[in-house]
Amino acid sequence: MWGLIRNEALKLIKSKKFIILCFVLIAVFMYANISTQNDIKSLDPEIRRMNNGQMITNLSRQLETDKKLSKEDKLNIENQIKRLTEENMALTEEMIASVRDWRKNTEKKIQTLKEQKKDINAITNNNVMENLNAQIIKFQYYLDNDMIPEKDYKIYSFSAMLKVMDTISTLLIPVFIVFLSADVMSGEYSNSTIKLLLSKPVSRKKIVVSKYLTHLLIIIAIIVLAEIANFMFLGLKFEFGNIKNPVIVGTKYVFNSNKNMCTAVLNSSYLWTVGKVLISAIGLQIFFIAATSAFVILISIISASNVSSLIISFVLNVLLSLTTFLIPSQGLRTLYPILLTSYSNEPQLITGQVVNIVNNPAVNMKMGIIMMSLYTIVSLALSLTIFSKKDILV
Repeated sequence: MWGLIRNEALKLIKSKKFIILCFVLIAVFMYANISTQNDIKSLDPEIRRMNNGQMITNLSRQLETDKKLSKEDKLNIENQIKRLTEENMALTEEMIASVRDWRKNTEKKIQTLKEQKKDINAITNNNVMENLNAQIIKFQYYLDNDMIPEKDYKIYSFSAMLKVMDTISTLLIPVFIVFLSADVMSGEYSNSTIKLLLSKPVSRKKIVVSKYLTHLLIIIAIIVLAEIANFMFLGLKFEFGNIKNPVIVGTKYVFNSNKNMCTAVLNSSYLWTVGKVLISAIGLQIFFIAATSAFVILISIISASNVSSLIISFVLNVLLSLTTFLIPSQGLRTLYPILLTSYSNEPQLITGQVVNIVNNPAVNMKMGIIMMSLYTIVSLALSLTIFSKKDILV
């Protein structure tokens, strides 16, 4: 078995596609870093104050000129203006406040959020209300643990890596698995090397298992090592941050009365440390790699050629992953819970924000673990059964 794994690993590492994919990996990580840095820097208080000011101007103009607004619409706009004005006041205080005043500033933020909750009650928006609840428990965590809050507009390696994983989970990992493993078995058929492989005193099941383990271990090693290297790079270039910094996770959702949108369950959110979130995200990532690799190998065994295996794997994994998170379809909403690609974005799976993308509350971390386990077990079982009975002479 280990001899098969060693030979398969050497063949894979020496292949041109592996080298090309490593360059692609570097390029995607560079893009993810630049995108993450830009997103974080856009949260600078001065930039946010300017953006809020423009929004206040636009909303005020709408109130004055749009005569068709209902009373409810006017109330919503007035509440938005009030929240933005209060946020700008808080941002101004944050800009002039010293680090020594952090406890006083945090208490003020909590009080402001509680005042905002009173306005939200009038429009019964559970999503906004739950976000305010979550922010309150987050700031209270800082006070209870005597921890200076990290600045949203500063780059810290721990929190920034979650944003980087957001990108690579959707863009890189499905592509990496498909292009590296789509021909793992179909390539043996096309090159007629399968007969030579079967002539060795090794069972067909061991051949499938060895190929699966080889690809799985190499993909996990490459992705995780790249993430560790990127984490160290961001930490050394900027700051590592506090491993105990709180992250809002676990927000639950249910369908609204019309069954067309999801609404947050009040007080369902809770906190994890950023270190726990990062480790959990890597664990779920390994789960996803295991499931996708098994699924791709199954397709490779069933397919008659490299081309057909690559096309089918690309459509079912890469395209579905991209469309799920970039252009989600309402037509696929009922299918998202059973699609493997719905669970490719681990950070959003942990926070619960994936529901806002797929618009189905059934897509959550618990369901993700169940579905990824099922995909792995069923795909491997079918692969072993089909390959054991396959007529290689055909």
